[in-house]
Amino acid sequence: HFLKRKSGVFVGPSGSGKTVAAIAVMAELGGETLILVPTQELAGQWKEELIEKTNLSHYDIGQYHSNEKKIRPVTVATYDTAAMSRHRELFNDREWGLIIADECHHAVAKTWKRFRGIQSKARLGLSATPIRESGDAKQIYTLIGPPVGSDWGDLFTKGWVAKPDVDILMVPWESEETRKHYQRAEGNQQLVEAAKNPAKIKAIKRLNNRHSSEKTLIFVDWIEQGDKISESLGVPFISGETPHKKRQERYRQFRQGEIETLIVSRIGDEGIDLPDAEVAILASTRGSSRAQTGQRAGRTMRPYGDSQVYILLTKGSGEEEWGRESTQYLAEKGINVKKTELRQ
Repeated sequence: HFLKRKSGVFVGPSGSGKTVAAIAVMAELGGETLILVPTQELAGQWKEELIEKTNLSHYDIGQYHSNEKKIRPVTVATYDTAAMSRHRELFNDREWGLIIADECHHAVAKTWKRFRGIQSKARLGLSATPIRESGDAKQIYTLIGPPVGSDWGDLFTKGWVAKPDVDILMVPWESEETRKHYQRAEGNQQLVEAAKNPAKIKAIKRLNNRHSSEKTLIFVDWIEQGDKISESLGVPFISGETPHKKRQERYRQFRQGEIETLIVSRIGDEGIDLPDAEVAILASTRGSSRAQTGQRAGRTMRPYGDSQVYILLTKGSGEEEWGRESTQYLAEKGINVKKTELRQ
């Protein structure tokens, strides 16, 4: 279907084969290919996938971002770099056979959609969650092409991807003082205070013990929260402040089973391939972001085996409403979301 149209977006959860399908499109179309990604980690992951799954050599694949700037028959660049005026002419002057926009729900952002000026014979987008809280999701398909292939519901129905169990756990305030501190806060700071409720650390410990033999990802939105959970559980925490080489080593250890629990900040929300995660614990959520919640839950979705997602929300705070909105996307896809009150 895509080869006829030469434009479109592959939609499906993590593990449903979007990257492999995109590589097949590259092989069919030929010509020079530009792959746009949101992060350097994802750029490196694409190169590894291409070397493993094709006959391309290291020389055939160029990386174009802050650490390296090489154009090759297949070039992987970050959206940020491709959007910069000093690099845009270089990309615009080439005759690309194919542009792949990975995590393409970002592509309509004001800065990144400058890449639409780059000419190509075909455009392919990849996304697990083609939704945007700003309400401009339709621009994804205007900019790149219509949705192609299976959505989450189709993959669940046909048995290609197993549904996770999603539990919203309502956590009480650790103390009356922490609740009053939340009440004194204003605006977005209330969300921060509710997310960092210390009682969540006790809850995470209990859940981690319950799933002690399973690979677990713990997602946080604030570095301070990640540091405290890391200290309490004695497990590694990866954030944007973690050096690139150390991040890659931690990811490798998790994939190979050397460590079974890993705490990640927002850098783990998209693209990073952690295929063996069986449990995801969302210690904090960024407002009512359906895309973020969908991405994090998607880290556990694979063709086989049961997986579990826990979303921790502070009872009696604005997190209750935010949590209800953030799980809307999962519920729309047929995933059973249940709510439980967690007692101390």
